[in-house]
Amino acid sequence: MLENMKKPSDFEDGMLTKLFRNIITSTGIINNIGSYMNAYVRKGGKKPKSQITKLILDEGMTWKSFIFLIFEVLRVVRIDITLNLHYENGEVSEHRMEFYSPKYIRAKEKQKQKKN
Repeated sequence: MLENMKKPSDFEDGMLTKLFRNIITSTGIINNIGSYMNAYVRKGGKKPKSQITKLILDEGMTWKSFIFLIFEVLRVVRIDITLNLHYENGEVSEHRMEFYSPKYIRAKEKQKQKKN
């Protein structure tokens, strides 16, 4: 798959492409990405494998596509995002938030309802 990837854009949409590719290569998921896509499709996913492949191989990626790939295809339940902002005057500020997969939140809510 790596040989078919377009060079990421140098613009805003390329940032998420670079980040996603870094995630799948540094974790080794790139070696099994086909099985992740197959599992998504098998479980009734709305996008066909060809469309998912296009998202991964394209030079740019939207936030919506990035989140879809992380939560739906890779089946991640939570992401923690930390941004360190470096200002021209030398100051640095750190901002951190955590986000749960909508499927994970719905499953937890169902569990709570069953207990009640």
